[in-house]
Amino acid sequence: QLSAGEHQRDEKVEIHTADDGRSITLRGAADADGTPLTVLKSTGGSHRGIEISGGSGSLLVENLVLQGFQLPSGRGPGIYSDGEVTIRNCSLLGNTGEQGGGLYLAGGVATIEDCLFQGNSVDYAGGGAWIETAVEAVFTNCRFIENLAGSAGAGLLSQSNDALLDRCIFDGNESADSSGLNANGVMTVHECVFENHAASRAIRYG
Repeated sequence: QLSAGEHQRDEKVEIHTADDGRSITLRGAADADGTPLTVLKSTGGSHRGIEISGGSGSLLVENLVLQGFQLPSGRGPGIYSDGEVTIRNCSLLGNTGEQGGGLYLAGGVATIEDCLFQGNSVDYAGGGAWIETAVEAVFTNCRFIENLAGSAGAGLLSQSNDALLDRCIFDGNESADSSGLNANGVMTVHECVFENHAASRAIRYG
């Protein structure tokens, strides 16, 4: 377990999930109310916060704040995942790049629970998060707040053919089009809230 406090990072945390099917956990500290207290913060330069590549095992990332990572012309400055991952009770704050500012899901299976995506910005799309076509993804009780994208999907852009948003909040995201959610694949949206968006529409399907 990582200790509470701010951990300055001048390079990415790189994790390859186990090839023998075992589970790995990367856990920070949290207070009695569940607020994450372990902060991974960029010292500057161009690199991701966490990069996950997939073996046959799985990874749990829990109780972390990833803040201020920059990857100009790149994908996933906050977290980039190409494996089986559960991300729980994490905050992705103020990360900047080309696509998927807070989170970029490139492959595998992803379960995202009780996470905050706030103030992330990208030049293209998916300010808070981006989901690629082959990814199976479920987002539950997540908040996408005041993220920015130059084109579309400031909150979330999904190309997945198997994605679910359950009880998520999209508030104050800003892009030229579909400032809350841009879904180009197959997505189920259940009891989500979309409000205070700058574009002419908050949601775009297809």
